[in-house]
Amino acid sequence: MNAPTTAALRLLAGDREPVIAATTANTDIATGGLLTIDGVTVEVGDRVLVKDQTDATENGIYTASEGEWYRTPDAASSRNINKGVLIWVQSGTVNEDRIYAFDTLDPDIGTDNIYLALMDWSGTEGLTDAPADGNQYARQDNTWVALDYATVAETRAAAPGLKIFTTDLIEGAAALVALTDAATIAVDWDAAIIFTVTLGGNRTLGNPTNPQIGTWRTFIITQDGTGSRTLAYGANYRFEGGEEPVLTTAPAAVDVLSVLCVTASSFYVWASLDVKA
Repeated sequence: MNAPTTAALRLLAGDREPVIAATTANTDIATGGLLTIDGVTVEVGDRVLVKDQTDATENGIYTASEGEWYRTPDAASSRNINKGVLIWVQSGTVNEDRIYAFDTLDPDIGTDNIYLALMDWSGTEGLTDAPADGNQYARQDNTWVALDYATVAETRAAAPGLKIFTTDLIEGAAALVALTDAATIAVDWDAAIIFTVTLGGNRTLGNPTNPQIGTWRTFIITQDGTGSRTLAYGANYRFEGGEEPVLTTAPAAVDVLSVLCVTASSFYVWASLDVKA
């Protein structure tokens, strides 16, 4: 048994007291008893890592007894077996000297599935090796998921799922994208990070679709060769002092709007007018 100071340091470091053994298959913890786990016959009071239950809500660290097994006090709450907590296995035919990490974030004990990952300090981890088929994989909820490269469109749209992002994709997502000039200029928030449009008449900037709260978009507004074009705004735009910016009217003049999505129906606008050398 470790000294209290050592146990406290383990808790602070994110790991737990070692277990004598770890399961390799589903175990009847309700009946319990002094079972043989991975070649180790446990004794009363031994700590055992239970990690292979058919009902994954039962996984965790248990104290062996002659009857039903119960979770150890240091692994009986979500705080104690949260994602990243480590546990060292002292003995066993398969699991001796292995280290496992709890891999479920903030589990509701007895309700949420609890998964563990085998730590491999060579740089990979997982209960099993990833498929050797030439693809790249990441582990999600204890399952290997094939990765593919995000597209520029997925980068702009913050598409869900496991994707590989590269610096060229991030740069590509910032490329200027021309809006279609029309009486009401349609804005798809996911379609670009920097929009451009040349006004061929008096226009209205439409309310954005597919908003992403907390993100910015830039609009570069250029007058055509005639100039004197005005720009009105959809009802979801908000302005400093409540006043819409008045565009520069000279032919080929350039104004820049910076727009922040605050809610799905509220977009804050700041204007930099008459941008030129």
